[in-house]
Amino acid sequence: PEILARDRLMKQMEVNPVLEKLKKTSGGFAAVLLTSIVLFNIINVDPGFDPRFVQSEARLRDLQNPNNEAVANQEGERLRKRGNKPAYCYSRYYKAIAGGDQDVCGQ
Repeated sequence: PEILARDRLMKQMEVNPVLEKLKKTSGGFAAVLLTSIVLFNIINVDPGFDPRFVQSEARLRDLQNPNNEAVANQEGERLRKRGNKPAYCYSRYYKAIAGGDQDVCGQ
């Protein structure tokens, strides 16, 4: 009986106040989280807008153009200047993996 009374008193004086503080804090946190989510959804009127993907109009037109002959010609010219070698010829690591003793790289 004395130990049970002591335990009840400890719960009432030490544990319950901490539990009440935790309940208030978690309730406040949940309210702030819910409010911020609701306000964000109200304020964010354009769900399709993502600032990471904002590009200039000219760049967007270039990307949308199905006829990219100029880009293909530039890339072809660049490859001809490099000797039209495989990409691994310019990296020691990838050349070793591909079997660097081949004469493809013209060394």
